[in-house]
Amino acid sequence: MTPKEQAIKKAYGDKYDILKDQMDENGWVEHCPGEEGHPRFRDLFGDKYELECIEGLPDYWRPASLRGLETNNGWISVEDRLPEESGVLHQWVSLKDGSIHFAKWQILLDNWEIPGIGIPSSGSVTHWQPVVRPEAPLY
Repeated sequence: MTPKEQAIKKAYGDKYDILKDQMDENGWVEHCPGEEGHPRFRDLFGDKYELECIEGLPDYWRPASLRGLETNNGWISVEDRLPEESGVLHQWVSLKDGSIHFAKWQILLDNWEIPGIGIPSSGSVTHWQPVVRPEAPLY
């Protein structure tokens, strides 16, 4: 099971096995009240879960905790790719322990440097996210 699939399973909790065959790759389930084989979300979850729907398609639902799943909330796995620029403080990094730090990627040294902490141990950075410079104010 991929990390994405594990996140979906965790979000659905004990209802995952009931709904997994009706779920798409992003955890969306078609909500068809009264149709055979489609349990009602409110009957399954009650008020325990905040549910979100696809805007304009109110018949597709999933737990709100999965909001941002399609883009992993902007985080890029270091296994997928690394920054292409070096030496500029412009990335957030997420470590295996779940902590998040501001860091710079040192492309020539093939490592990260976290100000005030130093170079994290090999393999401890799991994800990164660029810090995008905002546009200048208009007034």
